Amino acid sequence: MLYGKFYTDSYLYKNPYALSLGYMVDNDIKNDFYCDNAFDCQNEMVKQMTNYDGVYEIEEVSDKITITSNKDFYLLLVEDKIDTTENYNICLNNECYGFNYLSSKSIYIKNNFEMGEEIDIKINGNGYLKNIYLAYFDFEKFQEVYDKLADNQLNITDFKENHIKGNINVSDEQSLFLSIPYNDNFKILVDGQETEYYKVINNFIGLDLENGNHDIEIIYEVKGLKLGILISLTSLVLFIIYTRKHL
Repeated sequence: MLYGKFYTDSYLYKNPYALSLGYMVDNDIKNDFYCDNAFDCQNEMVKQMTNYDGVYEIEEVSDKITITSNKDFYLLLVEDKIDTTENYNICLNNECYGFNYLSSKSIYIKNNFEMGEEIDIKINGNGYLKNIYLAYFDFEKFQEVYDKLADNQLNITDFKENHIKGNINVSDEQSLFLSIPYNDNFKILVDGQETEYYKVINNFIGLDLENGNHDIEIIYEVKGLKLGILISLTSLVLFIIYTRKHL
């Protein structure tokens, strides 16, 4: 990548844990979804999708961290007000991190500390920081969750801007989770038949599938678009006719 007269190296990383656009999950995905913070939300998603416990052990901290696990961990900063002008720093012992309103408010910490070791937290410059959450990440449990979800994914065969095709083999009557923001302009066909879908995890799409192999089509059509185009064309034609008669 070129910056002025200097070149810097660029890297492209492949995510080995990326899932398909859709995959089968437990029917608990239909339950109401509540969570308190980003880590808690991810834990609740895991529980509803797989019935496994979450992948984070969460605790709230203030000015000190006492190491209670050998797992790597994250810190999440929760602000109760967005200040678009103020920058601030958070320091863990002598390691400092800078933030502003555009920054991701999480810090990944490689756990090279001893059990029981204490880390001092110092914050400079932000009076709007509401909470700090520490979350130990259980990679082994994450791997189990990933393997379960990856075992039954939607195989995408055609992907266009507003039309997606795929197929999936369902061994248990579960819900198909689609990582597409919910919108009632979608039309979803299962084996050629239009199928009802519903909102899950507050903002995504879920639908019921029976055992067996299924062809899935996801079509996005803005409701009223064709009617709107027809009205516009009709109005244009009438305008042209009117204009010619009165010239």
